[in-house]
Amino acid sequence: MSSSSLINLLNLIQEYLTIILGILLVVGTIGNILNCLVFLHKKLRYNPCSVFFVAASIANTTVMFYYIIPTIYSTYNSPLENSNRIYCKLRLYIRNVLLSISRTYLTFACISCYAQTSRNVHIRDLCHRKYVLRIILFVPIIWFIIPLHIPFLTSIQNGKCSMWTSAGALSHAIYICFVAAILPTSLMIIFSILAYRNLRQMLRNVAPDDEDAAQLKFPKEFDKAEPMMISEVLLMLEQRRQQQTNPNSMSNLGIDDDDEIALSEAFNDTVAYCERFSKFKTKEAIGAVRNLLFPKDQTNGMTTSNPTPVLHKFEAALLANLCPQQAIEAKTLIPSLDSKLDDDECQKIVDEIQTYRSFQC
Repeated sequence: MSSSSLINLLNLIQEYLTIILGILLVVGTIGNILNCLVFLHKKLRYNPCSVFFVAASIANTTVMFYYIIPTIYSTYNSPLENSNRIYCKLRLYIRNVLLSISRTYLTFACISCYAQTSRNVHIRDLCHRKYVLRIILFVPIIWFIIPLHIPFLTSIQNGKCSMWTSAGALSHAIYICFVAAILPTSLMIIFSILAYRNLRQMLRNVAPDDEDAAQLKFPKEFDKAEPMMISEVLLMLEQRRQQQTNPNSMSNLGIDDDDEIALSEAFNDTVAYCERFSKFKTKEAIGAVRNLLFPKDQTNGMTTSNPTPVLHKFEAALLANLCPQQAIEAKTLIPSLDSKLDDDECQKIVDEIQTYRSFQC
């Protein structure tokens, strides 16, 4: 191959390299922006795992601009690191810092997924928003300190920026192999497996064989639990909202600003749900339905009233929340009623509930 052909081939490779790097920069930037938009959605922005993914996306974008743009410049010009001693020492150092920050955020994202799925309340508490924000702030500080050996081992010799001492190059290779590759990858794999195991355990515990709502079989924790109508929950939330309008109410309740932001998100979602499915709007109607379905005399989870036949408190709560209009509809939605009430008795209860609902102010 002649020298002119070789030069043409190198120029062609240079052009393709520039195009590929440019495409990677554009696609990578768009991908990271989309990641941020998805994980900053109002339903995800307070999730610790989402916060770490957003931080990692920002770090990845910074790495791409810091590394790809100088590389494209070097394909057409003399590399700056070969002529500027300060830039020579900082280029590899800052690139290593940015890559380590990104890997660390991804590692903490896996750890937070494990913590959120843990059955241990103390482990779940580690995902508190204030801890997450502190980690995000301290990670860059730590990684700007750990690789401080890189600037001292890097220098320009023979017109090229590199690590020229064999001992320095060997120690840096060991550092990169362990800190940048083995450690973060191992932690991601370990905590991802642990999170998957926690999810499997949660799924196995969702519906044990000895629990069946259709047959009124509930966990022991529900024996002493008292059901509430959605309308009653809405009344309590509206009272809480009135307290929230008082500027001194939050401090009196001992809630700090960070907790209040997270509480407001869940609070507003719950209020919206209750407003959508609440069947009774007035206290009088709610009280009348409760007196009908939840009388004061209760024995072993069964409610008794006159003229209402014996109902389990779970059945009574479903009747109040679903408000069926026909007996057959009620028995379809609540199968356990079929063995307790005939159609006339069931229809009588349904009609009375509909009466309270129709005549509420």
